[in-house]
Amino acid sequence: MSSQADIEAEVRRILTEPYARQVSSAQVTAITLEGVFDLGNTLVAACPEYFVTRKSLQAYHTSVGNIFAIPSDCNTLLRIWDMDDNSLSVSATATSGGLVKVTTSAVHGLTTGDIVTIHDVAGCTEANGTWYVTVVDTTSFTLLGSTYASAWTSGGKVFEETDEFELIRRIPSQDMRTDDETAYYLRAGYIVVDDNDFAYDLIAMYYSVPDVLTDIPTRFHFGLPSYVAMRLIRVPPQDDKSFEMLRTAFSVAQSTWRRCEDLARAFSPVAENINISESKKVRRWI
Repeated sequence: MSSQADIEAEVRRILTEPYARQVSSAQVTAITLEGVFDLGNTLVAACPEYFVTRKSLQAYHTSVGNIFAIPSDCNTLLRIWDMDDNSLSVSATATSGGLVKVTTSAVHGLTTGDIVTIHDVAGCTEANGTWYVTVVDTTSFTLLGSTYASAWTSGGKVFEETDEFELIRRIPSQDMRTDDETAYYLRAGYIVVDDNDFAYDLIAMYYSVPDVLTDIPTRFHFGLPSYVAMRLIRVPPQDDKSFEMLRTAFSVAQSTWRRCEDLARAFSPVAENINISESKKVRRWI
């Protein structure tokens, strides 16, 4: 089940005719997203580090300091870093020998072999993630190991991963001082940097909330049609001619969904035999 269309086709197969015709695509999509949220919470509980996300944040400035919106998919905020130089906007993507080639809105200053993190690209979503780069020219580079599949439509930020980001400590809002010692506090869904002279962007590290189909590893997609079918099936009274068929369909869907949930509770994407705390680059983020 790699797409919403695949899930909808399976839902209609489970429901069978004529009941499948009574269900709209919008219903299937809406209930699928509810299943994604339920399944995502189970996966996060089993392996929260799989859903760690890093994004660059740009401030809007007001009379009360530097304010950054917390990402909408943030579940638990973990770390905040001073980014120094601003991240760059992605202005286009294209294929280059099958790899994703990214073009930035300004000179990127990268060197082949540098590591970048890209986020919020729409359309060419396969560009999102952390990559080694091969520089093509001053405003474009390819992503090592990527596979170009979809056209860019909008958005995207890119920043270089370095060892020079400065971790900013969190303080209670009542301890704000607005002096030149950089710290931050949370207020009404925003990150407020407690430093009147702060002039940079931030990097936020957080546990994300799986809220779209592509956030869920493909091997768990098999359970989503059953979740949708369970929500749509209404088993009629026993004297109805469709009773046996719909009761059986509901029972099979329920069993499949429970099996998917059981697998999700044991979710472990990789089994590593290395001590990641010995990795300098990884240690910066934990």
